[in-house]
Amino acid sequence: MSGIPPLDSTLGAVEIGGVVSTFLFGLGTLQTYHFYQLFPEDRRALKWTVAILWFLELAHTIATWHAIYTLTVTLYAQPQFIDAPPHSIYVTILLSALISGIVQTLFANRIRVLSGRWPITLICWVLTFARGAFAMAAFVVILQAPSLLVFEAQFPWLISAAFGIAAGVDVLVTGSLCYYLWKMRANGADRTRRMVETIVTWTIETGLVTCASSVVGLIMVVTRHDLLWATFFLISAKLFSNCYLASLNARQRLRESDRNVVNFSSKSISRSHRPMAVEMTTVTHSAEDFRLEEKDLEAADK
Repeated sequence: MSGIPPLDSTLGAVEIGGVVSTFLFGLGTLQTYHFYQLFPEDRRALKWTVAILWFLELAHTIATWHAIYTLTVTLYAQPQFIDAPPHSIYVTILLSALISGIVQTLFANRIRVLSGRWPITLICWVLTFARGAFAMAAFVVILQAPSLLVFEAQFPWLISAAFGIAAGVDVLVTGSLCYYLWKMRANGADRTRRMVETIVTWTIETGLVTCASSVVGLIMVVTRHDLLWATFFLISAKLFSNCYLASLNARQRLRESDRNVVNFSSKSISRSHRPMAVEMTTVTHSAEDFRLEEKDLEAADK
């Protein structure tokens, strides 16, 4: 056991990552359920994408807990196996790459929809593909390495590249979306500006969550020689999927917010002395304007 770091920073790190990622899987399951309840009219392709993300998350959770159970129960009191864990923990590398790759690809596509241009989206897609390639290389190399700590010592750049590229794509996507949304705000009506401000806030929040996780994981890889980075690696996939599902379900809050505005406008109009025909036309036009503006803003999700 002399060559193995303390359990707190090896097995403990994996267990913490497993517990937090399982909690996030529960949140993702609830968000998936709400998505199908709230948006039955969404395109079939989007519904299938959400379903695929959920099944990948389920497989990720099963693989994580298979490894934890094996290390803590099947191989109880045999710390030498911490450095040579079951291959199920390595499967999470592939699953995490798939989940984050799908989500970042979809987020990058929103830039194309909002801007009508391809360059930034293509750059994000290339970087996302490169991150997937590094993850695949890490999976192949780690299977052939004599131990997990040997892999970390000889190929730290593979893990660093995965964390670093993920953080870079997050920054690029978040910054680009905020820029194009703010341009839309400048040319929109008051209601559109309020909607855009809300969406910009959500975009920054989701981007910061995933980017912060990647940056902290990168710092752990560079500055330490244990498995603390595994905590952030295990939760990163769940963070990506939860942020994407949250952005989809947030559309309902926008609809309810505008519905309240329309109802308030209807009550205000009813107190005036204008003819009923004018009142109904005004309220109907207001609701139709919102649907058109909402359609432009939601197009990126479809």
